[in-house]
Amino acid sequence: GFGFVEMKNTGGAAVDLNGWKIEASTGTYTFGAGASLAAGDFVSVPCGGGAGFATPLNRAGGTIRLRNASGAYVDSIAFGNQIADRAIGRVAGNWTLTNPTVSAENAAASLAAPGGNLVLNEWLSDAAPGTADWLEVFNKHATLPVALSGLFFQTGTQNYRYPSLSFVAPLGWLQLFCDELPGPAHLNFRLPSTGAMLAIADASASVIDTIPAVDFGTPPQGVSRGRTTDGAVTFSTFTGTPSPGAANYTNSWTGPVLNEVLARNASGDMAPWGTRADWIELYNPGAAPAVLDGLKLGTGTGAANAWTFPAGTSIPALGYLAVWCDPARSGSVAYDPDMNTALNLGDQSGAVTLFNPNGQAVDRVEWGPQILDRSIGLDGGA
Repeated sequence: GFGFVEMKNTGGAAVDLNGWKIEASTGTYTFGAGASLAAGDFVSVPCGGGAGFATPLNRAGGTIRLRNASGAYVDSIAFGNQIADRAIGRVAGNWTLTNPTVSAENAAASLAAPGGNLVLNEWLSDAAPGTADWLEVFNKHATLPVALSGLFFQTGTQNYRYPSLSFVAPLGWLQLFCDELPGPAHLNFRLPSTGAMLAIADASASVIDTIPAVDFGTPPQGVSRGRTTDGAVTFSTFTGTPSPGAANYTNSWTGPVLNEVLARNASGDMAPWGTRADWIELYNPGAAPAVLDGLKLGTGTGAANAWTFPAGTSIPALGYLAVWCDPARSGSVAYDPDMNTALNLGDQSGAVTLFNPNGQAVDRVEWGPQILDRSIGLDGGA
């Protein structure tokens, strides 16, 4: 769905809004001739859907500014992560989470206390070169969100007060990057690579959650660590299964695996539609046919934009299945012996991830520069 931005005239006289602007990171809305706002009244501008702002607001955070007809800024609000079906608004003069009340007085939404509900759930403390460390928080409350504004994130030697109007949904997760960069998705410190104490404290400095150094551990570079299941008191190292912003899991996958990839098909096999498309091959190591319904293939680490195997797709026991990767054609939505994923495989660098029906990565291969008409594949398990 779409959102909205609401203004209220708190003065005692009507305001001519002609030329006033609401500016957001996703665009600007300008009020036209004849627009006015009576004393004590409200006006709401939709965000997305062809009226008001053409593009919805960024739910991960942004800034909204109000500029009068003379061009002067008269009000602004910066916000962080937002949750579905809740707004932020002024209640008794303070910004907080609200239940949406278009063109009416704001009503504060119920929040769960951070203590006993918010936990440090997963972290990556030794990121691969060119990427950032991060940590993930999880809200254990089943029905109420938790606010992050004013909480302190701490390591053994660092302490950062989180300022943004950010919220974590009930039974939800939020990833925060530990890279000293500005913005609501970032914390102003970096994680030690090994054996650090990690904690969250409330505004009165009372500790909400702590990860002792022994549980923080020393995971290998690029490998995350966290609670074995979300909110649990046991910990695991998630080799190959990082899940920032999603449920923690370890890989117990016994189904089909990625077996071979050809990322530069210049003179090899030709697809039925007449192009020499790249391809991906899967292998079923099991003694029974493997049903692929709901499995996905993607080029990123998340399943949101991955291609889904159509219903009825299977691989015989100890058998193989190849699928084409032609981004110039639509991805297949029904089973066919020659299915197209529409994935774009990079010939200078790239990756393919196999996701289970829950969107969790169960197998992945990454590569650098490839040569014409040569594939990469498993040989003796490597």
